[in-house]
Amino acid sequence: MQTLNRIIEKKKTPGLSDLYYRGRLLIEFERWREAESVFREILEHLEKDELASPGYKAECLYWIAVLLTKQKKRAEALEFAEMALAQSGKRNANAELEGPFEDFREIEVGMERLRRRLAGEEIYDW
Repeated sequence: MQTLNRIIEKKKTPGLSDLYYRGRLLIEFERWREAESVFREILEHLEKDELASPGYKAECLYWIAVLLTKQKKRAEALEFAEMALAQSGKRNANAELEGPFEDFREIEVGMERLRRRLAGEEIYDW
């Protein structure tokens, strides 16, 4: 984490990839509020960019939903999980790159499971 922070501090403006890695590291360290803030910052940048990847937006919405869940903010987390799923439907798999940690299908499965859990639906793993 310290190494990433030193790299980011040297830049005038951190890139979205820098922020993404910071957010993912903060999740690993269970620093939920800080990670949520980072993913909201990324999402804010993406929403200003007409050409931004729908998959990247969906993933940010998903991580915000996860982080809100960790903070016991179930209703808000459900809203973000539903937005993430809606946004993921706009993704063009042939035009977008996969993320550095999971492929997008894994993220979509996580989105759906989280949405169902937050909505109080039964989840059966066969």
